[in-house]
Amino acid sequence: YCEGKGYTKSLRTIIYEILEELRHVPVGSRQPGKDRKVVLYVHPDVQVALQEEERDFLVAVEKKINRQVIVKSDPLSHIEEFSVIAP
Repeated sequence: YCEGKGYTKSLRTIIYEILEELRHVPVGSRQPGKDRKVVLYVHPDVQVALQEEERDFLVAVEKKINRQVIVKSDPLSHIEEFSVIAP
């Protein structure tokens, strides 16, 4: 699971990396009708952590970038992998 590195990042480290990347997503349009969603694909354990104990941080990032972040689980992804889709 460590892919030969001998370690995996902690869940908290992974979440902070995700939140840092989300902070760099372009700010959403304030015009009505414009798509302001960002989709985040993560490992199921990361999804649970983001939607529960780290929810306040996620909400703060959503306000900063003026976009809703939709967190989706990808059970096939490695726990350290994530992707941000921001149209």
